[in-house]
Amino acid sequence: MTLTSRSEFSGFAIEETTGHGILGDDIDGATVRNVSIRTATGDGVFLANRRTSIFLKT
Repeated sequence: MTLTSRSEFSGFAIEETTGHGILGDDIDGATVRNVSIRTATGDGVFLANRRTSIFLKT
């Protein structure tokens, strides 16, 4: 799943994905809550070049 600027991603289960579970690159603010990530071949959450805060909530 690709995270974009000023977005919210909530209430999903990501299972057995190739690569990162959630990828955010060059984003400006986002929220991820109530998401489970299981068996990703890359990082569960990978954030690169973020500009402001990213909120990860369980």
